[in-house]
Amino acid sequence: MKKILLTICMATFLSGMIFCQENQQSNQSSSNFVQICNLIDNGLDENSQLIFNLSSSLTSSEQFTIYQLKEKNWGGAFALNFFLPFGIGSWVQGDKTSGQIITVGHLVSYGVIIATNIYLETYLLKNGFDELTEIPNQRLFVTLNTLGTIGIIGFYIYGYFRPYNFAKHYNQTLKSALHLDGVTSFSMIPYIDPVESKYGLIAEIKF
Repeated sequence: MKKILLTICMATFLSGMIFCQENQQSNQSSSNFVQICNLIDNGLDENSQLIFNLSSSLTSSEQFTIYQLKEKNWGGAFALNFFLPFGIGSWVQGDKTSGQIITVGHLVSYGVIIATNIYLETYLLKNGFDELTEIPNQRLFVTLNTLGTIGIIGFYIYGYFRPYNFAKHYNQTLKSALHLDGVTSFSMIPYIDPVESKYGLIAEIKF
């Protein structure tokens, strides 16, 4: 009788230990999941190594879930850059460097054109000239207007191509940090076995 009670006690103790360990692992995994999401938001490139270390404790499904939540899409940024100046799409996408480049480029280009035309209008009103050929240094003004126009068009074109390249680089860096190199898709397939009354989900990872 004592052996039976002792066995029951040992079994209960071991079950409790296993449950506690599983609960601790689950809590640790949830904590790492949230921490990784915050690190990505704070800067993927700067925190990629720390994310790499933390994500090793996550399951494949958790890693891919983070990837799906944080991956960058280039379509919206392209549309915004196509219709709006100053790299609005790049700013929205999170590409601050390209956003700054396009914004400064457009400001300078527009500024050159506006300043040149304001000066020309002022000069014409003051001197009464109606033809551009009568203005001294006319080639300089034509050149500045041309350069400003080329600058505007050039930075628009840069803004069209940049969102795709940025998203491609960002998503590849994110995959590497999450140990998902080579993974192209992840899905959960329902599993039903009415014969043995087994039900569940099967994780499918495609490479």
